[in-house]
Amino acid sequence: FLINFMISPRILFYMPSFSGGGAERNSVLIANELTRLGYSVSIVVDNLAGPNIKILSDDVQKRELYGNTHLAHILSLRKYIKIFKPNIVFSRVGLSNIKALLATFLTIPWKNIVISYESLYDPVAKTGGRLAYMFSFLLTRIAGATIAVSEDVKYEIVSRFKASINRIYVLHNPVNLELIRSQALADKPLWLNNKKYILSAGRMIYQKDHVTLIRAFSLLSKKLNFHLVILGEGPKRKEIENLARDLGLCGRVHLPGYLENPFPIYQGADLFVLSSISEGFGNVLIEAMSLGIPVVSTNCPGGPKEILDNGKYGKLVPISAPNALADAILSTLANPIDPHILRLRANEFSVEYIAKSYLKLLSISP
Repeated sequence: FLINFMISPRILFYMPSFSGGGAERNSVLIANELTRLGYSVSIVVDNLAGPNIKILSDDVQKRELYGNTHLAHILSLRKYIKIFKPNIVFSRVGLSNIKALLATFLTIPWKNIVISYESLYDPVAKTGGRLAYMFSFLLTRIAGATIAVSEDVKYEIVSRFKASINRIYVLHNPVNLELIRSQALADKPLWLNNKKYILSAGRMIYQKDHVTLIRAFSLLSKKLNFHLVILGEGPKRKEIENLARDLGLCGRVHLPGYLENPFPIYQGADLFVLSSISEGFGNVLIEAMSLGIPVVSTNCPGGPKEILDNGKYGKLVPISAPNALADAILSTLANPIDPHILRLRANEFSVEYIAKSYLKLLSISP
């Protein structure tokens, strides 16, 4: 709907860094795929830090902006845009939406800028991130299009912040299924040998609500000879460790931290559980499903109910409800969904499939 190109366009992605967030990984995966399809793609970041740079294709150009202030980044981005001459600019993550529009002023038409919202509004987020939501009523009317990663994210910025509904499109996050399935073939850690376990993955922060997961697991600990593995790091680690100890779960709850390749652990799990109170999307559910692992999730605001098609592909339970979560875990372990059905559902979120949605949005034919 933006531009019909007679020649291969130049596409620029702008984001703060290559940090471990879903938005950054999403951008890298889409950039890799568009490059594979023959487009000229550049990723521009405020700094090159972050693990997602490791999965960036060598064929994708990358550029680090100079300076340590937002103004310096805007001026540096503006200068690079004049050199690269992109036909389309995708901005990702919070304040980048505002910075991209300022940097492109009078350089390329704003109708060729695509801004994005990857999560629900977080009142304790950094000021820049909150500003991008507060001013979405204006930003969504200036930019050519706005991407929301789930229907709930779209609904929030429209209903709460009065964003322009006519210019917002829901494009789900992509998952590199081929990479996940190949990495899952590696050996899982020796400490998991001969153990049956339930898995969860996500930063140890309030939104992930691992406390409810620990309490649900405690309710099941005498009924099931299972362990619980939670992958990730974050400020709530100590609280989670203390709760597991207080509930008598020492030796049954394992917190190995952040792993660059978690998928051998995924592959060995009997069940994956997402206990969040809110999610922008919920990529971890797709990662588990891609390996045929049954899933249970809270019916939190965000993407999980879309991924699971309102419970068709996994049970959905109320947030912060340990008893309901425990019941769903027990029921799913007893009657898991066919792994083949889960893999087929995960295929609908492949990077190849989602990249086509991006191209459709831009009226570009690969």
